[in-house]
Amino acid sequence: MEPELPWVTARPEAVRQILDVLLDNAREHGAGTIILRATRVRAGAVIAVSDQGATTIDPETAFARRSGAGTGIGLALARRLAEADGLRLIIADPGPGARLHLAFASGAERAGQ
Repeated sequence: MEPELPWVTARPEAVRQILDVLLDNAREHGAGTIILRATRVRAGAVIAVSDQGATTIDPETAFARRSGAGTGIGLALARRLAEADGLRLIIADPGPGARLHLAFASGAERAGQ
């Protein structure tokens, strides 16, 4: 984590749920070390979640809600929660070793919306 991250606004419950989904997906579908990193991006911040697995995420279908065997709802729900709080959930690198970003605008940027 960078030492001087900007102030951002989001509901802690939403961020917690989104990160739970991302970390659970990395644990279930990835391999190796899971890396959680927070960095400054312009006036905002990004939390990145990545793993070292061989799985590749299809950006065209990753956020589509699917049914069956308890899979396919997590990323769709996480993206909806992010959007409801004015955040962005994006696939920064589809993999292998997928990396997803949860992007926050700064508190000042959000106030100017």
